[in-house]
Amino acid sequence: MRRNAAEIADANRVSIVINPVEATAAVPLPARMQGLVAEAADQAGLSYQSLPSGAGHDAQAIAQITESGMVFVPSVDGISHSPDEFSLPSDCANGAQALLNMLLMADARF
Repeated sequence: MRRNAAEIADANRVSIVINPVEATAAVPLPARMQGLVAEAADQAGLSYQSLPSGAGHDAQAIAQITESGMVFVPSVDGISHSPDEFSLPSDCANGAQALLNMLLMADARF
């Protein structure tokens, strides 16, 4: 981002200053939680794929006190974090089922 900003600034003869707003480090999601998410999807009969995620979201905030896992649902055309983002209600329901399965398994095991 900084390199792109410098190139844009040079090309337009302007200066760009980048000031970090938040400097919370990404946290890795524990392998056992990633496994639990996969098992929860399997239990719901859903296909899934593991995604690399420098877990931000709430996972950063609670990493010091507990482990977390994340369930993502597909967005139409892959559009995410945008006003144009849309997920089909059926995909949201599937994600909610996987999350419920995960919570129940975690409650029974941990």
